[in-house]
Amino acid sequence: MVRRASPQTGSLRPLFPGRLRAWLGRRKTEAPPVPAVPIEESVHRSFLVCLETGTRLVLLRRHLQERLRMTPEEYRAKWGLPPEYPMVAAAYRQRRGQVVPGEGTKD
Repeated sequence: MVRRASPQTGSLRPLFPGRLRAWLGRRKTEAPPVPAVPIEESVHRSFLVCLETGTRLVLLRRHLQERLRMTPEEYRAKWGLPPEYPMVAAAYRQRRGQVVPGEGTKD
């Protein structure tokens, strides 16, 4: 029969206390992220510029999901953007809004 020893809570210590303190200290002193372009220059009528990569995009949401593995909410939080910050270029949104359902399909 094997018995498991249950450690006392006071006897538990980190395995690498120096490394843990160093990591926590480094985390606190990290500089805030620097955007690839100024935030004010990231929104244009026909495209958006990703603050992470500097890439010009029409659909920022797809780029975030596929390339950066981020949600729009995570992206906005990281860069301090408002909830209404666009994920789709205005010209594309307007053009898609003008498409008539069923137009261009063959019966």
